[in-house]
Amino acid sequence: FKYMNSMNHFSSEHELKTFGFAVFIYAVIFNLLNTRSKKPELFKGILQNRNFIYVFCGLIITQTLILTHGGDIFGITKLPTNLLIHSVLIGAGIIPIMEVFKIIAMAIEKSNKVK
Repeated sequence: FKYMNSMNHFSSEHELKTFGFAVFIYAVIFNLLNTRSKKPELFKGILQNRNFIYVFCGLIITQTLILTHGGDIFGITKLPTNLLIHSVLIGAGIIPIMEVFKIIAMAIEKSNKVK
């Protein structure tokens, strides 16, 4: 984040810290998709689980409202729309990373069974 700040992407250090917090929170929320299965089956059966969809969407909406209107209550700076979108996209980066880890874990598990 220091590199991005040196490139004048943030208006203050507080905005930079809010951005880092937003990326972390969105990564946690998107990781909910990864925790549904040990296999790389990200969306398998997701439409049959309406409660999951409600919770997932509710978390995204709630977090976005906090980041846009939380201010002093949560000790954050309102993020401009472009930074909010970037934080969501970077947070969503957890999805392919964890899918790769699942593939590696499955390969290790398969090789251990062969021995």
